[in-house]
Amino acid sequence: MKKCTPAQKRFFVAISLGIFFGFLCSYLASSSSQWVFWLTPLMWAIVTDRMIIGLAIGMAGAYMLHPIFRFPCPPALRGFILGAIFSLPLAIGGMISPTPDMTAWMVFWYTMWAGAVYGLLIDMIATKIGWQGDILLK
Repeated sequence: MKKCTPAQKRFFVAISLGIFFGFLCSYLASSSSQWVFWLTPLMWAIVTDRMIIGLAIGMAGAYMLHPIFRFPCPPALRGFILGAIFSLPLAIGGMISPTPDMTAWMVFWYTMWAGAVYGLLIDMIATKIGWQGDILLK
């Protein structure tokens, strides 16, 4: 059996964590309101968004410097920023139908912060298990 490369490990861990955090986020969102999120389009939107965060973080592991501005980009910062950026569409979409418990802006900011924290965690764990930098390009 062929051994996995660090890039394959990082990619698998990042996407798996993205899916896990997607279901966790969906569960937490449904427990804070009277709505039932299980097997609804909103649940799948949350899971897919978090999975895409994992996908982006899995691929971004080769960059230890910002690709344009060339400043050091540690995993926590890289994951936080990517998580926030990829949560933006979900956060804006969540503003369309606020719940009685939460205003549209509360939905927006909770979604953005959750995505940023999940991104931070995904990148930290994926870096610990699958590494980062030039080793991924071999």
